[in-house]
Amino acid sequence: TGVMTITNDLVATVSSDESMCIWQGLLSEKPKRRLLRGFHSQPITCLTGNGKSLCTASWDRTLNIWPMDSVLGDTDIDMLQAHTISPACTLEGHSDVIASCVWG
Repeated sequence: TGVMTITNDLVATVSSDESMCIWQGLLSEKPKRRLLRGFHSQPITCLTGNGKSLCTASWDRTLNIWPMDSVLGDTDIDMLQAHTISPACTLEGHSDVIASCVWG
């Protein structure tokens, strides 16, 4: 699991339920959430980024790279299933689970 601050009002979280959420409006009464699911087949162990992209890693031995604009979308964040958004690339090659990652 992991949390990453993108801006003062925007964070990304990952979970063992194999999902990533982008939260916007943290200081408002009702923050908005974009749910991304279906891109990892095992629990997500970490989240990192470099300011332009996010990277998720998982027990499924893969890393997914997400350009920030594809994760955030063009307008207000709303519920969205992962099958409509795909990572820019998936990195494979580890023979065991990925326990942590750092980028940037």
